[in-house]
Parts: sequence; C-alpha cells; structure tokens
Amino acid sequence: MSANLWIVSTGTELTRGYSQDTNSSEIAQFLVEEGFTIQGITILPDHQEVLIHFLNFLLRDPSLQGIIFTGGLGPTEDDHTIDVFYKITGNPIVEDEYSLEKIKKLTEERNLNLEITRRQARILKNSKILQNKVGLAPGMILEYNNKLIAILPGVPTEMRSMLPEILEEFLKKFPRRDFYFKEKFYVYNEPESEFQNKLNNLQKKYQIHLSWGISASPGYLKVFLETEKSQEVEILKAIIKELQTIYQDQFLKEPIEQLIHKILIDNKKTLAIAESCTGGFLSKIITDFPGSSQYFLGSIISYSNELKKSFLGVSEETLTMYGSVSRECAEEMLKGIIQKTKADLGISITGIAGPTGGTKEKPVGLVYIGVYVNSEIEIHKIFFPSTRERIREYTVYTALYFLYKKLKKILHIK
Repeated sequence: MSANLWIVSTGTELTRGYSQDTNSSEIAQFLVEEGFTIQGITILPDHQEVLIHFLNFLLRDPSLQGIIFTGGLGPTEDDHTIDVFYKITGNPIVEDEYSLEKIKKLTEERNLNLEITRRQARILKNSKILQNKVGLAPGMILEYNNKLIAILPGVPTEMRSMLPEILEEFLKKFPRRDFYFKEKFYVYNEPESEFQNKLNNLQKKYQIHLSWGISASPGYLKVFLETEKSQEVEILKAIIKELQTIYQDQFLKEPIEQLIHKILIDNKKTLAIAESCTGGFLSKIITDFPGSSQYFLGSIISYSNELKKSFLGVSEETLTMYGSVSRECAEEMLKGIIQKTKADLGISITGIAGPTGGTKEKPVGLVYIGVYVNSEIEIHKIFFPSTRERIREYTVYTALYFLYKKLKKILHIK
C-alpha cells in the first residue's frame, strides 16, 4: 500500500481565477511517479479561518498520512501560513537565522524595509527546515496528529527546488508501494470521446479495468495508463500496441513539438513560418526549445493583407478573388516564405480566430494550413469552432502534426 497524501494550495488570486495553480499538478505528478497516492487537491483563499477549518478536517481524516501545503509564506499581512499552523499545532513561531541573514543582506542591497521582509524568515519551532535555494522563505516539514506535513513556498521555482528533500523525508516515513507501472503517450487529431470509446472496447476485449486518465487540449490528448499489479503489465502493453496500430501517425510517445525539434536537428533541416491568425504562437512554441536556432530561420506574422502582399508576395488578384482566408492565399504565403528564406521546410497559416470576422461562407474557426516539405506543397482546410484562444492553439498543434506526418513519410521515420 502507498501513503495517501493531500495537496493544498493557498492564494486568493487562485480562488478568484486571476492566477492558475500549477504547483499542485506538478507536486502530484512528481509524488505519484515516486509511488505515492494523491487523494485530493484543494485550493483555498488567504483566509485564516477557512485554512484552519479545512486543515483540521484533513488532520482528522484517518485515511490520510500526509499533507503538502504551498503558498502563504511571503512578507505581506495576507500570508497566513505560519500563523495558521501555529494555531493548529501550537508550535512556537521563531526565526530561521540562515534565512534572516539572507534577508538582511538583500534589504541592505536593495534598500528594502527589513521589518516587513523578515516575515519570510519565520518558521515553526521543532520543524525540519528546507532552505530556499532560489528565494527567501524556507520550507519546513513537521509531524502532527500522526501525519507528515510539508509546507512549501508558493513561487513555483522555489517550491520545485524543495521537492527532492520532500521526497526524501516522506520515503523515510512511508515505504514505496510494492509495484507501479505507468505509460504515457499522446494522440493527435482525435476527439476525447472517440478515444475513450476505443480504449473501453480494448479493456473489454482483454477483460481488464486499468487506471487511466486523459488531459484533453486543442489538437491532442495526453493519456496515461497505469497499474499496481505486475500481472497486468503485459496486458497494458498489448493495449498500447493496439492503440498504436489504430492511430498510426497520430500516436506519439512524446509531444509533437519536442519530436519535431529532434527530427529537424538530427536531419539538419531548416524551417520558416508565415503566420496570420495565430499571431506568432507557432513560432513561440518552436523557439521554446533551447537549440531551435539550429533549424528555425524565422517567421513573418503577416496579419494584414498589406504585409501578405509586400513581404510574402500574395497577389492582389488572389486576395480579391478568394480572400485572405483561402487555400490560394495559404499557398502563396507558403511559397513566399520559402522564397524569402530558402528554408527546407515551411508552414503557412491563415484563418479566422474570432470572435468577430466570420461569415456564413467563412465562419469563425475556419483555417487553412500550408506545409512545404521536399519541394512538395500540401494545403489543409480545418474547422474548429471555439474560442479565439482555443482556435489558435488547435491550429498550431494541428499544423505541427501535418508537418510531422509529411516529414515521417519523406524521411522514412519509424
């Protein structure tokens, strides 16, 4: 049996939707892969009574062995974490000398108010201190009511730096589960409901009920299958093999943008992009990878018709007869970017991301994607009626999928 843990993130900005809680998902994934079970995740506001009430609820739960708490360790009056745990546990509040020295040095260098900033040096007596290698406020681990409690900063980089120590302490207290096997993969251009139907049919075929999950994003699904029974591993692998057979090019073991990054570097191919409705989002995804300068020559964001004509050579006749959102325009944009850059590969995108600008003939969500590989041009028409953000995201990952599909065929990639 694995230890059951609960993750709590605090921040009024989170509960009001102004910021997203990325800490909980990162902590959960990290600990699950190390053999722990995350029984729940909760986001709470910076409100002492609410925090105390919920934490007491968790501390009374006999099925829980530990709590991971993030946030509320900052210098302001609404950072209540230390005060909350003092009121719950009775552990006195003291200052961590190492952290205080760091804070004193910083306040002198930047002429900050020491009395305000030193709040970040506060800790609970009799807790194990986790020094902050990135910021100021230390984390800590303590035991209370037969539960192991980890308290971490809310800043993601600071929280992340403490995870190895958290793991070490939790493994001292709780043994790993006896067995755990997990497979992750990606499926592109498939509705979530269709995939679930295929997976359920395969589970019926093999007379098994696996633990699985899907994270659906515009253009692709991120899927995991897992089991805690060693005798189920071969069946799980057989199901994955059948899914690979069903989906062929759509089935990938890693994100498509990461795969394309490797392919272009390994094959010494260059890429250039002409974007319109995606506004540089595709270029951003490409350049998120260190080393992309080895193959990415650049892009032109030709949002207006004037730039489409002057920079990419799209003809006035094409724009008048077919419009900027058309197969013909996408093709001329593609030819223009290749002619300008002499790249080996090219992508063009033109469409209507909305929420305005759509017509009956050309509704919001209509996009044309051009792909140039090995002197061959393909133009794809897609339609994804949704919000502006999701249309752009769907378009970008679909464009990458079309490029990958063509590269796989031309370069004979297995």
